[in-house]
Amino acid sequence: MHGGANVTGFQLVDFSKPMVIKLMQRWNKLDQREYPGSESPPKYTSSLTYDGVLVMAEAFRNLRRQKIDISRRGNAGDCLANPAAPWNQGIDMERTLKQVRIQGLTGNIQFDHYGRRVNYTMDVYELKSNGPRKIGYWNDIDKLVLVQNENSLSNDSSATENRTVVVTTIMEGPYVMLKKNWEMYEGNDQFEGYCVDLASEIAKHIGIKYKISIVPDGKYGARDPETKIWNGMVGELVYGVRTGAPEMMRRWQEVCLGSSLMKEEEKEEDEEEEEESSR
Repeated sequence: MHGGANVTGFQLVDFSKPMVIKLMQRWNKLDQREYPGSESPPKYTSSLTYDGVLVMAEAFRNLRRQKIDISRRGNAGDCLANPAAPWNQGIDMERTLKQVRIQGLTGNIQFDHYGRRVNYTMDVYELKSNGPRKIGYWNDIDKLVLVQNENSLSNDSSATENRTVVVTTIMEGPYVMLKKNWEMYEGNDQFEGYCVDLASEIAKHIGIKYKISIVPDGKYGARDPETKIWNGMVGELVYGVRTGAPEMMRRWQEVCLGSSLMKEEEKEEDEEEEEESSR
């Protein structure tokens, strides 16, 4: 379903927390005509902005409790002075902001004496065959902690083994070529070359079935400046027309695509030499 892509990411918002659930209930009731974009969950940047407003509001409440009036006139400060003259109320504001400690959409919010956020946690997710799955978490104390169990590993490996991987490539000797009598063969046996042999060995090593598929337009891949769409081998990888197991695709791309690019560079160098000799 997800093409076996090796994708790992962080999630800053825990959608199982009561505060987030309550906000999402309100979010889902928004009129999409009045609030464009409300049909999808808020982005992490929106959550951070929301928490930023909460922090400012909490800081102002604390200043009010301390009976510090930041609206009163006084030294307005001068950033260009030497040395710079700070705004008197700004010092109180900075101190109060650093003292804020609240729970927001992105979890625990507090700061160190430098004003950097500390003691927050991000969940780590990995794209599996059946969708995203939490595999651990990260915080500034424990760093990366993985909680992946053996059952999930066995399920993922069985999902890879029970399908046929389609590997996309182009005809380019000596990497991928048709055999002289290719009409007499079927499937992968029609091809020969360095990358063909490499694909076969990798498939045996990681235990998968695969099928070689030649890119219809026979191009390496370039992005159309007008449509912004990729074509060729790169386009099929980008848009998921062909998919492959992570290990096989990674090694295939590193070696075969790299070799193909080297082939292109050789062509360009040959053309440059011909131009120089003709001058």
